[in-house]
Amino acid sequence: MVASGGEYFMEISIGTPKIKVLGNADTGSDLTWIQTYSDKRCDVKRNVCGYKYLYGDGSFSEGNIGSEKFAIALSTGHPVSFLKIIFGCGHSNVSLFDEVGSGIIGIGGGPLSLISQLGHNVVSTPLIDKEPKTFYYVTLEATKCWKEEASLHK
Repeated sequence: MVASGGEYFMEISIGTPKIKVLGNADTGSDLTWIQTYSDKRCDVKRNVCGYKYLYGDGSFSEGNIGSEKFAIALSTGHPVSFLKIIFGCGHSNVSLFDEVGSGIIGIGGGPLSLISQLGHNVVSTPLIDKEPKTFYYVTLEATKCWKEEASLHK
């Protein structure tokens, strides 16, 4: 994982031969998509599905769906490969993340997310080191709604 501007990026390799991609690890997205820079579009004579993802910050990606072999480095540094991972090849992309990444690694909870496609036998660990601590938790003990205290169940 690479931290940049409050976002985290992860490196994956796609296809054979491998193409390395640094994508924004996004827990709010399901589809993994990468930016494609070729003027050539995918062959539309084949049965190709398109996609268009719109994000709340005004960014978007539009392109074609494909499937390919993905390789992800384990914490030991050794890569593990997964066949037929569904992802998007973005032909038209506007993103608000900085120049570090070249797509989104969707690690949300939906069926197209990378996590869901890896299967039930995959165990995850924290993606980044515990230091520096950038998050903290606040315990909500009470709240009021129209001047009446709302009940909180523990």
